[in-house]
Amino acid sequence: MSVELMLRIVREIPGVACIKEEAPPTPARIAALIRGMTNRRVPILTGLGPSTACSTRMRQQRLHDRLRLPEVLIALVRAVQEDRTGDAWDLYRRFLPLIVFEQQPGVAVRKEILRMRGLITSGRYVTPAPA
Repeated sequence: MSVELMLRIVREIPGVACIKEEAPPTPARIAALIRGMTNRRVPILTGLGPSTACSTRMRQQRLHDRLRLPEVLIALVRAVQEDRTGDAWDLYRRFLPLIVFEQQPGVAVRKEILRMRGLITSGRYVTPAPA
């Protein structure tokens, strides 16, 4: 969906409570949405979580993330909100390999992290059944 259409929907439909934006290039699209919401602002949920959190433009947005290390995401968001950009980038760079690796389909890294934390008993990846 184009940025222009999302902005039109926000303007014309009062019941819209937020926007979910994941289409690449996500940071550029989110910045355009923020600039374009002049009459009415709604929160923007992003699915890329830590990969967009360090951007100062993203500071007021909501992260929707599947990173299985919530304490890392919390520390990252706090650093950005407290204008400790250097700390945020250091943390981001430290965990970037895991952030990217666990996003791959068919890799059970998320489940293995949950297993190691004692939240589930198996980190085994189950292939989805055909549609």
